[in-house]
Amino acid sequence: MRPIKVTTRQIVDRIMKHKVVKIEHLARHFDCSAWTLFNKLKEHEYYTSYNSRGQYITLEDTPTFDDMGIWKYKQAMFSKWRNVEETIHHIVDMSQAGLTPGEITKILRIRTHNQLVKCRRKGTLVSKRYGGNMVYYSTDEETQRNQIKKRESELKAMKSKPLSNKTIIDVLLAIIKHHEIKPENIVSILTSQGKEISERSVQWVLEEYELKKRTFSRSP
Repeated sequence: MRPIKVTTRQIVDRIMKHKVVKIEHLARHFDCSAWTLFNKLKEHEYYTSYNSRGQYITLEDTPTFDDMGIWKYKQAMFSKWRNVEETIHHIVDMSQAGLTPGEITKILRIRTHNQLVKCRRKGTLVSKRYGGNMVYYSTDEETQRNQIKKRESELKAMKSKPLSNKTIIDVLLAIIKHHEIKPENIVSILTSQGKEISERSVQWVLEEYELKKRTFSRSP
């Protein structure tokens, strides 16, 4: 007997039933290739996850995106703008004070270093360094002007209300002990120790003590 060919309706029903499906599981279930699945779905709108190497798929009307255009379902992450570069571009545009790499990572829940480099090279984002930290802004002049004004106003306000000596010492010790100067990584280190601190507070310490971004060499 010839094997029964999978229909588009069967694939769609299967995805609808589970909301989000791993593509390899879907292909295994229907005993077909991923290419066959996508070929059958070419007349249907769908999203593939921007994390996990795009292994998850969901139908267009399934996600309930948040204000940033992000939807998380279990371990799968989806974006209204589909790919990571476009997503970064849009969330930076929508932000009130630009976004640091750490703030972008917190929103998307993935590392975005390579994509940020590409955005910078393509000119889809503008970057400005403050101490040891980079902030990404919109390329729209009016939006960018407002974002920079708000970011620098927040940094100025932070300087007028300095952190406690204990918090400053915690940040400096984390830098020395872990040979680390990226604000987002310092926040992770201190958070794991049960110490709450914002990325902007770490940024303030880096600027106050003129700690520029550099590579720390470890002792032998």
